[in-house]
Amino acid sequence: MKMQSVLVAGALGAAILVGCTKEPEAATPAPAPGTPKPADVVKPAVDAAKNVAAAKTAEAQKLIDQATAYVKDNKLDLADSTIKQLEGMKASLPAEYQGKIDELRSLFDKAKTAMPGMPKMPGM
Repeated sequence: MKMQSVLVAGALGAAILVGCTKEPEAATPAPAPGTPKPADVVKPAVDAAKNVAAAKTAEAQKLIDQATAYVKDNKLDLADSTIKQLEGMKASLPAEYQGKIDELRSLFDKAKTAMPGMPKMPGM
């Protein structure tokens, strides 16, 4: 019986040692009080970027409307300068606006060649 007690005690000791060799899991530290959540930081930045994009597209649409009116009124110098301004903005605009600017340039080029006595632009 004494031998059994020693064996049981030895088995329990081994089990305890095996259980104790396991590394404790690393706990994720809690954020400091008052630290904003990532979503609270990201949302305002995303909203600001959307506002900037909306402002640029609104400005582009205003210039497109303006240049179209200039072409229709045969104010081709004003139309050309407005289209050049749009072409400078083209890379920062959505694809649909880039296409509108290309169409406007084509409309302008047709109007310019249709007007008698207008000097040809270089490269035309």
